Amino acid sequence: MKAIMDAAEVLHYKEQGIHFSDIKKWNDAVSCFDKALELSPSDAELWVLKGSALQEMELYGDSNTCLNHALELGDGGLIVQRNIGVNYIMMLQFSNAIEPLEKALAFDPESIEIIYEIGTCYSLIERYDEAVRYFKKAIDLDKGDANSLLSLARNLSLIGQYGQ
Repeated sequence: MKAIMDAAEVLHYKEQGIHFSDIKKWNDAVSCFDKALELSPSDAELWVLKGSALQEMELYGDSNTCLNHALELGDGGLIVQRNIGVNYIMMLQFSNAIEPLEKALAFDPESIEIIYEIGTCYSLIERYDEAVRYFKKAIDLDKGDANSLLSLARNLSLIGQYGQ
């Protein structure tokens, strides 16, 4: 009987947290997810939801802590990997961002946004050849992608190959 009541309470807090996230009340959302996690600490989805809310609050390290809990519990999907990568970008840890972004790209190999993010990380750590490869890949998928076109030109000029 208690297990049924706990499950209902977890669902209640989870739904409240999602509602608060939808209306951008991040502190309230995190509070609800915390209450749900007290009752169900092995629920990977709750860790992802809390991590996403913390990301919106610009608490990137705390967000990655939650997302890594989700990874440990078996949720290594697109959203988790991409959010971990984006958190590292926001913390200016570009080298650390590459691996989770590449894992996210494996789930969605035609995501121009993820390809661009990886290329940008390589550029910012001065690995221009790798950056060029990613920007070309984004342009192959969308010839009108202005961000990738400009970034490609910039990186080609940095390695002395602009116009070739």
